[in-house]
Amino acid sequence: MIGIVMGSTSDWDTMKAAAKILEEFGVPYEARAMSAHRTPELVSEWAGGAAKRGLKCIIANMPRRPPQAKRQPTSPTIKVRPWSLASPVP
Repeated sequence: MIGIVMGSTSDWDTMKAAAKILEEFGVPYEARAMSAHRTPELVSEWAGGAAKRGLKCIIANMPRRPPQAKRQPTSPTIKVRPWSLASPVP
């Protein structure tokens, strides 16, 4: 199981490419939109429960891993730049 996290639902256009690839390989995932700035407690709760939910890796489109997630024991995180999945690198 892989976690896909983004700052808002408007980021899905970028992150859906990761979801599509996971689907093609038959890898289950959960996708969540949550803001580390607006809802830090929610991000902390989600990251803290990642291992318990069976997440092996997190794909995040956050520019850096939020402090709430850093404090939680969690799986490796792959950071995605907003342009990396949706279009060629500028």
